[in-house]
Amino acid sequence: MREPVVAGRFYSKNKDELVLQIKKCINSDFSVTDQQINGKIIGAISPHAGYMASGPGAALVYNTIKKNRNVKTFIVLAPNHTGRGRTSLIKDSYLTPLGECKVDLKVADEIINNTPIVEDSVAHILEHSLEVQLPFIQYFFPEAKIVPIIISSMRNMAEISESFSKVLDWDTDCVVASSDFTHYGYGYGYSPFEDDFRRRIEEIDMDAIAYIKKGDTEGFLDFITENRMTICGYLPIYLMLKSINKYKTTLLNYYTSSDILGGPEDSSVSYASLVFEQVQPQ
Repeated sequence: MREPVVAGRFYSKNKDELVLQIKKCINSDFSVTDQQINGKIIGAISPHAGYMASGPGAALVYNTIKKNRNVKTFIVLAPNHTGRGRTSLIKDSYLTPLGECKVDLKVADEIINNTPIVEDSVAHILEHSLEVQLPFIQYFFPEAKIVPIIISSMRNMAEISESFSKVLDWDTDCVVASSDFTHYGYGYGYSPFEDDFRRRIEEIDMDAIAYIKKGDTEGFLDFITENRMTICGYLPIYLMLKSINKYKTTLLNYYTSSDILGGPEDSSVSYASLVFEQVQPQ
């Protein structure tokens, strides 16, 4: 079983306090949306920082999915911040203060057998971006299982993206890409603007989201590279978009850490909550 590594830092390590923390995220002014969802949600982008900052955005994602459909298995795609290990999944359960989050072994085996994604625990041991999604899944979908996948590089991505969607069942599965958006400031090595930081950060994030909405996955990757974007989960986002294929994107909400916590606008992280509806072929 994979033990939690950021409980007590990114979220409470006490079960009762964690439930209260999640409920506070649900009731936050930053977890409100006026967007209407009509089709079946088959994918999402959810932020992954400490719950004081990104928790309302993540709560909005999972609450929106819960109101839309039941999900049996969440395939969670997360970036590798530590640089350890390969693109991989594990079949061991993840443990959180809310209990054991079990892996869907059938789907995990299908992915291992049909894609270049391997079973390897190294990338998972210290990675926070996947772990912080799980208490929200456990709260909103207590019977759901997961397939936890860390995306470490572009290696074999073409082959992975081509075969990955073939093992998914949209009647039972939902893919979540764990990602924050722009990390702005000298501490993040990204500070291209000289003034009007908040507006310009949102503008460049929305430019990236525009590629997502158009379904231009290659354009999204090119935009990230050309602008040296600090969207940490761009590879999970890319794989998710390639997997769900035909979709309609809804941006539920967007805010920055400076919006919710205060602090200088020239040192912040952005959080975007997005869901993706299945589009039936004509």
